[in-house]
Amino acid sequence: MKSCGIVAEYNPFHNGHQYQLKEAKEKTQADVMIAVMSGSFLQRGEPAIVDKWRRATYALNNGADIVIELPVTASVQPADLFGEKAVQLLDAIGVSSLSFGTDETTNFPYERFAERYFNAIDNEDYADIFDDRRQSYPQQMMKLQQILFPTYDWSKSQPNHQLALSYAKANHQLTCPKKLVPIDRIGSHHHDGEISHQHFASGTALRKGLKLEKPTDVMPFIPNSVWEDLQHGPYHDWTLLWPYLKYRIETSTHEELRKIYQMVEGLEYKFKQEVSAAMGFDDFIQRIKSKRYTYTRLQRLCVYVLLNITKEEIVENNAHPYIRLLGMTKKGRLYLKEHKKEITLPIITNVTKREGLLLATEIKASRIYQLGLNRTETLDFYQRPRLIEGK
Repeated sequence: MKSCGIVAEYNPFHNGHQYQLKEAKEKTQADVMIAVMSGSFLQRGEPAIVDKWRRATYALNNGADIVIELPVTASVQPADLFGEKAVQLLDAIGVSSLSFGTDETTNFPYERFAERYFNAIDNEDYADIFDDRRQSYPQQMMKLQQILFPTYDWSKSQPNHQLALSYAKANHQLTCPKKLVPIDRIGSHHHDGEISHQHFASGTALRKGLKLEKPTDVMPFIPNSVWEDLQHGPYHDWTLLWPYLKYRIETSTHEELRKIYQMVEGLEYKFKQEVSAAMGFDDFIQRIKSKRYTYTRLQRLCVYVLLNITKEEIVENNAHPYIRLLGMTKKGRLYLKEHKKEITLPIITNVTKREGLLLATEIKASRIYQLGLNRTETLDFYQRPRLIEGK
């Protein structure tokens, strides 16, 4: 069976995601669509609006055949690391092509970009770009991209295009690179806060509508099968986790905070200094934000602090990769059975005590995610992969 992989967050699942799955399947002639999806916490350092089990079910009812989890140590990362870990999991499960949404409609040469990128980072002529500590990593990357493709207007580059570049770079490093299949994004851009298209809206606009309790603004842009469940909430965000983050920072010493992954250059002092006066999560980030430390980078750091993820924990998790199955259709189950010998990582379906040790960080992330909702019923030990029988 031929399979196509997609990297996703489905926060929440909407018409654009349904369209992408359909288009990717048609373009690749895939028998099975496999999505690797962020779990409780997302790439930009935010809690998912609803839990991973519900989001996986939405995807399985609307075009996906298998949904696997991108672990929190991979999902809460800058675009390049996020893309690298996601593509590696899709490679391990045996996809033959990789599809992604993009805001770029001019047939951008993703494979050629990846080739030029790796040639450049091995070239000392470009070393000064990455040695400039006055600039953040995204700024350094933008400068390199402008040099590699000077005729392309990078000023209009959108988040989906930047993620697509990360997937292309990760794909280039595989032993057997996959066929890349970009799907043009229709309607709103990734972070548009307002709805501006008849059928498609951004996840940002939809989350805003859900939290403002404006169902008529949201419902037309979400598949019916998703809306039937999604409309009931509850909806998660940093506001619900702020008291727990504040407690962690207030009760941790500078030395303890210094052990947290990505806590660098004395940021632990700034965290301790600003947390007491901050009126909420957004105010806290705004007090620390600078040209070098972007809002998104600090959000990710706050996830690491909240979950007490240390540098050693990241190394340990990277040393023991696995495939966590969140759900599948009947066709997806058949694919896993047929390709069992070709899948190169262990597949975890049920979390026993043994698997619990391997998934310790993920279980911790799920439990703390649930604290904000004051719920316990979706803890990892109690959940089995979703099976959609009619698909």
